[in-house]
Amino acid sequence: MEAPNDPLNQILRVMQSLKDGHQQLTEDVLSIKGRLEVLAHQQCHPQTTNNASDANTQESLKAIPAASLITIASKNLDVDYRPDFTNSEPAINLGPFPQWADAKKIVSLDPLGHLSPWLFDSMIKDENIHIRPTIAITKAHMKLPELEQSVRFGRLKPDGKICLSDTGELAVTKFAVEPVWFLPGVAERFGIDMKLFLPPIGGLTVYCFGDPSKMSDPNVKLALRIHDECNGSDVFGSDICTCRPYLIFGVEEAVKEAQRGGSGVVVYFRKEGRALGEVTKYLVYNASE
Repeated sequence: MEAPNDPLNQILRVMQSLKDGHQQLTEDVLSIKGRLEVLAHQQCHPQTTNNASDANTQESLKAIPAASLITIASKNLDVDYRPDFTNSEPAINLGPFPQWADAKKIVSLDPLGHLSPWLFDSMIKDENIHIRPTIAITKAHMKLPELEQSVRFGRLKPDGKICLSDTGELAVTKFAVEPVWFLPGVAERFGIDMKLFLPPIGGLTVYCFGDPSKMSDPNVKLALRIHDECNGSDVFGSDICTCRPYLIFGVEEAVKEAQRGGSGVVVYFRKEGRALGEVTKYLVYNASE
């Protein structure tokens, strides 16, 4: 029998309360979430004090993302504004999994990032701490011109569930993920003393075809494509590389595996050319001509 105070069970109960429309914080969850995000926010964004008003304003600004400061400076956003996350809950329930409670397992993202506004609702409202989600989950349809050709040539078969039509339109669950660096864990993996880590990459998007719960099921097959962003090929169709054809192939294989009862996933990283960046990529292109 599982212990009633098991942290994963506690998280699961919070997730269930979200599903039922009861958004409330449990102190037990803080024991896990604290070391991943709350501690970081308290260190980087101290809550306001009872000092002079200018000190309060300065502390408040520390809790606001840099991108919002421009809007505040232009007087289009109040310094005390907090986002309203009403009706923005994750489109599906995901987890929890044992590794979510192990600080040594996950060091570059917050596995509870899709629940932050609801797990820490009282802290956001009462303690003037800015905590925003670092993961968002939604459902969508995917339309790519090559997928219509995939259906026409018989590589994809419409089933009305995943491949929705003869045009190759796909049903997909999307996970947007922003990095959250747990520096002690990152430092331990590299074997160094780390005070600051700013890798030259952005976030990532996970495109899941079929049942998202099967992604973690060891009893089913997983078709997985890890793809680094390529603006030239993926977006603008440049023929200097073959990134987009590989991406389309990955989508096709993910869909076919999902239709067979497995799981199909494409992970799209925002790190152009394995984090080289477009400038270096184009220099390499020139040098290879």
